[in-house]
Amino acid sequence: MTPRAGPRPKLSVSFFEESLDNGTRALLEGLRHAGDADRSFRQSQVNAAVRFCAKVFGREYAALLGKAAEVAVTGDSKAARA
Repeated sequence: MTPRAGPRPKLSVSFFEESLDNGTRALLEGLRHAGDADRSFRQSQVNAAVRFCAKVFGREYAALLGKAAEVAVTGDSKAARA
């Protein structure tokens, strides 16, 4: 397969940021609803996303995501105890 000739389309920064934000939200939802069997896998995905978001959006945003992940995990265990 040969590469296509001509200029490559460029994604806008805002599109990239929006996609990253939406993907991270989906990962948080996955973590929130994860069962015991896949919780650690989901947690590792969110942790990687938090590190990546720190590079793109800054440490403050990443800290908020980290807190949201913490709430996603503890919120589930609190609901299970009730």
